[in-house]
Amino acid sequence: MIFTPKTQQAIRFAIEAHAEQTRKGNDIPYITHPLTIALILSQAGASEDVIVAGILHDVVEDSDVELDDVLNEFG
Repeated sequence: MIFTPKTQQAIRFAIEAHAEQTRKGNDIPYITHPLTIALILSQAGASEDVIVAGILHDVVEDSDVELDDVLNEFG
């Protein structure tokens, strides 16, 4: 995976947003899902912005984070 300051910031943001969440049907931390997406995107040669979008893709839908929070943080 591409570890840049921006992707690391997105990972920290997603970890905080998805804290205490688990995958449906088990106790696996939810953050494993967006990190898996980021890895797949990275292996496919996606740009940094696409990888960040992959990391953050469920933040608004599945947490208390508002879209404006994501836009303010990542543009």
